[in-house]
Amino acid sequence: SLYILKAICALFVVFLHIPSISLEGAVLQPLLRIAVPCFLMISGYYIVSDRKIREEKVKRQCRKIVQLLIVGNLAFAGFVIVNNIILNQPIFPIGWQTPKFWINLILFGDVICYPFWYLTSYFQALLLIWCCIHYRCLRMMYVLVPFFLIGGILLNRYSFVFTDIILDVRWSRNTLFCAIPCVLLGSMVRLKNIRIERIKTVVFLLVAASYVELATLHYFNIDGSGSDFNLSTYPLAFSVFLYCVQYPNAGIISEKLRGLLINIGKYSAVDIYMYHVLVFSLLKLLVTKYETSAVLLNAEVVFMLCLLFSYAFKYKKMIWLS
Repeated sequence: SLYILKAICALFVVFLHIPSISLEGAVLQPLLRIAVPCFLMISGYYIVSDRKIREEKVKRQCRKIVQLLIVGNLAFAGFVIVNNIILNQPIFPIGWQTPKFWINLILFGDVICYPFWYLTSYFQALLLIWCCIHYRCLRMMYVLVPFFLIGGILLNRYSFVFTDIILDVRWSRNTLFCAIPCVLLGSMVRLKNIRIERIKTVVFLLVAASYVELATLHYFNIDGSGSDFNLSTYPLAFSVFLYCVQYPNAGIISEKLRGLLINIGKYSAVDIYMYHVLVFSLLKLLVTKYETSAVLLNAEVVFMLCLLFSYAFKYKKMIWLS
């Protein structure tokens, strides 16, 4: 069920960043925002083994994330250079030559390709967790989880509570107020074997609450400092994650669809997250430069192309290894 959740969240991320061919993006808006918190909770769930967060697992995951960041940023930087050459623009953007660019790349990760903020904040969260394990203060971090989550919400959509200034989303969408609490929540579920009775009802009520909240915010024309995280986002993400943990066989889904989603979540979800913006940018270049049909510029096409490329790469790798 967690692989299925990863597959659905990968689709949600594509809908968040890329226009849809119909109304899916608008209709699903309250649900789309749970994608990143769910990814982080799943990651936290799997860094636990034998009732303990293992330093070895954290280190191994850190190395994996660094590799993903290097490859992803190089791939997108390569596209930017090729794109500029084709469009007769300066090969290297001026901003890339400033110290501020490299500082922001290391701290926030969103300057070459903006979805990489998630990988950067996750990597930093893992480093912080490793330090807490090493110095035996991880328990204190668990106590601070609700305060981190509330702080993130107050600095995001609900910033109007204490300021009229529109804050940079980096204030709320970062290691401290997003990645750390979500990873720790995921690990806590496995460490404490947390269960909630009637979790299906809880999920249904929180889905309803998320739509009511969004309608209320729109009615009063409240935007705050972003639309990443509403008040219901984290509780809904946690309840959906917990539902998947409590019902690991995902019997509610037909067998064929279950097999497909498991395959996507297990082998392609990371590729879809990493490269959907790159695929969309390539399609946009084709439309702009070569007057290709603009019908290609939608979330559904991007998702399918990412999936096909991921399968092709995995198949090629399997042949090479064999």
